[in-house]
Amino acid sequence: MNWDPRWDLGPAFIPKERYTTRAFTEVERERLWPRTWQVACREEELAAPGDYLDYRIADQSILVVRDDDEIRAFYNSCRHRGTRLASGCGALADGQITCPFHGWKWNLDGSCAFVLDPEEFGITTLDTPALRLGELRCERRWGFVWVCADPDARSLDEHLAPLGDWFDPLHLESMRFLWYRTTVLPANWKAALDAFHEGYHNYGTHPQLLQWSDDTAMRYEQFDNGHARYVTVRGAGPSKRFGLSTDQWDDRELLYEQVMHLGKSFEGGLYSDDDMAVAARLRTMEIPEGSSAATEYSKLVAARADELGIEFPELSPEQRAEGTGVFSVFPNLVMLVSLANCFMYRARPNGDDPDSCVFDMWALRLFPPESGAPALVRETVPHDDEVWGVIPSQDFANMGEVQAGLHSWGCDGLRLSTRQEMNLLNMQRELDRYVKRS
Repeated sequence: MNWDPRWDLGPAFIPKERYTTRAFTEVERERLWPRTWQVACREEELAAPGDYLDYRIADQSILVVRDDDEIRAFYNSCRHRGTRLASGCGALADGQITCPFHGWKWNLDGSCAFVLDPEEFGITTLDTPALRLGELRCERRWGFVWVCADPDARSLDEHLAPLGDWFDPLHLESMRFLWYRTTVLPANWKAALDAFHEGYHNYGTHPQLLQWSDDTAMRYEQFDNGHARYVTVRGAGPSKRFGLSTDQWDDRELLYEQVMHLGKSFEGGLYSDDDMAVAARLRTMEIPEGSSAATEYSKLVAARADELGIEFPELSPEQRAEGTGVFSVFPNLVMLVSLANCFMYRARPNGDDPDSCVFDMWALRLFPPESGAPALVRETVPHDDEVWGVIPSQDFANMGEVQAGLHSWGCDGLRLSTRQEMNLLNMQRELDRYVKRS
């Protein structure tokens, strides 16, 4: 498909056609998703040999399986007549991949194990490349399983740089699911993620956050490879839009209000009950000279983690004091990290529909070894269900309105703040690196 000049990005502008047209969705299907690394699942979802998961992206289905100590990814298509081999997730019967149509079988390494009446196909040996399942590149990093269909794509480490500087110390590989929810949103997958690339929307969508978080002091950073982050600067007080002076707030009280609200709003995904108890304890403590409420809070959380036997993140004092950082991970992840917790969004195209996406929300946590993580339950929930909590529900309420407004004859695209919304443009520029080449 030829490139349409209407899709060209401006210095602070994204054309609406990148969100609303089937033509751009088709370009992404052909040139983005087959060529880039993406998270298919967590390692814990494939705990035992024979466990499998069907990862869907656009119109593609990728079968991810555990083969002893290896995790492999295959095209989910029978080598006989193309039947999808498995759906959903679970354990493969007899430790083999079996076609439900004619019963052909494959071992977990992708080699063919059984063909009914092979002589009628001119098959003299099953040990032939033509009968192997098509295999994709598959690697593990930070407890996630990453897949890429392009044999010539850059390495996963190159793709993820420089995120390791922040993620390596967090022990993400030791985290486990607190909960896992999926919904379908009436918005393009990029529009669904755009709100989470910036904090500029807090004023209109989450005004309650401005009581303890200064949206005017957020720090935005764009990195290579389409990644970015923004950080809420702790100790900056409530939003400057309130016009309060530094003697009109108490950092301990602001931190407490923040932790309590975010802990409850994200259903425990960003702050645990222990974290909230620590924040309550901090309210009555004296802050040592030269320290801050955020620094003392991180020390208390680390001490509590040590009591529980939790492998606490190996963070620098500066990283601990920063608190929550919101990372955009190209192409389709947003990760909110908070000491021993990680809250994630993943958006995927819903087939070829530019006005719809599959949206996953994951709450991950470092759990005490004695109690362990709860059993993994994957829930599919309507996007307007109250189970999502205050902040996600506020965001979801915007999604359909954004997509509808983009279709307006009076809308030509997104006009971006040159400070607070450049993370959106950074992602779109990396997207162009894939879709503008044939």
